[in-house]
Amino acid sequence: MIDDQPKRKYRRRNLKVEVRVRDESGAGEVVFDTHDISIGGCFLRSDLLLELGEILDLEIPLKGHDTPLRVQAKVVRAVRGNEQKSGPGMGIEFINPSQALRDALTGFLSG
Repeated sequence: MIDDQPKRKYRRRNLKVEVRVRDESGAGEVVFDTHDISIGGCFLRSDLLLELGEILDLEIPLKGHDTPLRVQAKVVRAVRGNEQKSGPGMGIEFINPSQALRDALTGFLSG
């Protein structure tokens, strides 16, 4: 049986930038490299995997923007080892992204 359903809700584009991540309380900061991004989320490459469901505050630098884009997000998937070509890391889903973030990402994804 062939599955004709798209697996992703949003179109993704490769993006290699350093994203600053803090936990929901704002404590501690970790920097992760991205693999790709969409309007709905991104994939952060890392051997350090956070807990599924953990809420994070992200700062994402995007070309053409003077300041990093900020968004709250949730860890929705963990990939260990080389389960996929991106390597180990986490699938991150944006929580209620602002219209400014959505507009910035739409411009980036269509460019």
